[in-house]
Amino acid sequence: MTVGLAVSIGRRLFRTGNSRSDDSVSRLGDGRVREAEELCAGVLEKRKKVFGPEHPDTIRAMADLAGVLGLEKKYAESEKVGREALEEIGHRVLGDKDPTMAILFYNLGALEGLRNRTDEAITLLNKAIDAGLPPGVPENIEKDPDLTPLHGSDKFLALVAHGREVAKATSKGG
Repeated sequence: MTVGLAVSIGRRLFRTGNSRSDDSVSRLGDGRVREAEELCAGVLEKRKKVFGPEHPDTIRAMADLAGVLGLEKKYAESEKVGREALEEIGHRVLGDKDPTMAILFYNLGALEGLRNRTDEAITLLNKAIDAGLPPGVPENIEKDPDLTPLHGSDKFLALVAHGREVAKATSKGG
C-alpha cells in the first residue's frame, strides 16, 4: 500500500494511503499511541473542513483514527468511527473493493470477535479478505491475537482457508 498512517490489523500495522502520517507511524512504533490518536483526530478534522466528509482522504483519515482507537482499547469509539466510515460513507464513495474498506472491515470484524459475536465477525472478515487486505494478512489471519476468541469455530477455519486461497490467487496474479 502507499505511504501513510499505519493502523492496527491485530497487533500489526499497515499503511492506509494517507499522506500526512509519517509522524503518526513513528509515534505508534514508539508506543505513543495517545499522541498518534491526537494527530489522527486533527488530520480528520482538517480533512473534513478542506475536502468535506465524503472525500476518500477523509474516509481514510477516519479509518486511521478508528484503528488507533482500537489500539488504545477504546473499542466503542473505534467501532463508532469505523462504522460511520464504512456504512455511512465508504460503501458509496470507495466501493467494497478498496484497501481502506478492507482495513475497516477487518478492524470491525476483530472488534466483533473480541465480543464473541462470531457470525458478525466472520462476515466482516470475509468482506475484508474480498476487499483486498494487504499482502501477508489473508494467509495469516489465524495468527492475529485479536481473533483468538474465534479459534475453534468451523466458520473461522473456513475463513482461514478462504484467506489462504485469496492470497494464493493474488500471488499468482489473479
